[in-house]
Amino acid sequence: MKKLQRVLAPILVCCLLLNSTACSKSEEINQQKIISPTLSNNIIIDIYKESLSKDADFIKIIRLETQIKEVLLDGLNNDNGLQLLNIEKSLTTANTKEEMILAFSLNGINNGEELVNLFQNKVDLLKNIINKFPNLRQLNKAEIKELYITSRASVLLKNNSGVNAVTNTCTNDCCRAYVNNVSDCFNSFAMISGLAIFTASVELLTTKDIVGASKDILLGIGGAKIESVRCENAAVRDYRLCMHYEQ
Repeated sequence: MKKLQRVLAPILVCCLLLNSTACSKSEEINQQKIISPTLSNNIIIDIYKESLSKDADFIKIIRLETQIKEVLLDGLNNDNGLQLLNIEKSLTTANTKEEMILAFSLNGINNGEELVNLFQNKVDLLKNIINKFPNLRQLNKAEIKELYITSRASVLLKNNSGVNAVTNTCTNDCCRAYVNNVSDCFNSFAMISGLAIFTASVELLTTKDIVGASKDILLGIGGAKIESVRCENAAVRDYRLCMHYEQ
C-alpha cells in the first residue's frame, strides 16, 4: 500500500498542478481543491505544500506578516514593561474586534484599530483558504504546522527577504548580531501568528464556530505582536550594551 501511495503521490501532484493551471482561467472552478479523503495525510500535505505556496491568498497572508510586524505601537513606552503586560492581559479578556481595539487604547496605544484591522484581514484570508483547501480538516496540529512552515519558506525563498544583504552592510559584530536578532524576532512572530491561523482553521472547519475561531486567531496574532515588541526591545538593549552605549 505504501509503495502504491509513493507511486500515486507524484502523479496526483502533477494532476493538481495541471488542474490549477487550467483553473486559473476560471475563478469559479478554482474555488475548491478537494482531494480524496482516503489518501494519507502525508500525501495530502505534499499536494497542499505545492498549491499553498502558489495560492494568492496564502501569499497575501505572508505579506501581511510583514505589514503587521512593521506597525509601531503609537504611544508605547519601551521602558515601561508593565504597559506591554497590561496590553497582553487586556487582549486575553477581549471577546470581539471592538474590545481588542479598546484593549490597546485603554493602555495608551493610539493605533490599535489599524493593527486589529490587519489582524481581521488575516482572518478573512483564512476563510478564503479553507474554502479552497477543505482537506485541512484531516490534518492535526503538528501536520498543519509542517504544512504552514514549508509553504511559508517556499514563498519567502521566491521573494528573497534580503536579510543577508542588510547584514553585509554592518561593519561590526554588534550590528550583525542586532540584525540577526531582529530577523529571529520576525521569524518567531511569523511562526506564532501564522500557526494561530492554521490551528484555528481546524476549529473553524470542524466546529463551524466562525466567531470562536476568529477570536482565537485575533488573540493569537495580538499576542504574537506584543511578544515581537518585547523581542525587538531586547535586541536593541543587547546592541546598546554591545556598543557600550549604556556606560
